[in-house]
Amino acid sequence: MGGWTFVDPWLELTLARLDVAAKRARYVGRPATASTAAGLMSRHAKELQTFLAAAFA
Repeated sequence: MGGWTFVDPWLELTLARLDVAAKRARYVGRPATASTAAGLMSRHAKELQTFLAAAFA
């Protein structure tokens, strides 16, 4: 958990240095929690569908 908070500023810096005119990246995923998993396969499947829909919207 927390990979996005590390990658986001570096991604922005890299895109700025390369002079790339792109939309700003945004996080699509579970909120930060102590657990790395949803806990139930049914909940995982529902979250996955939600994440994929948001990522490709």
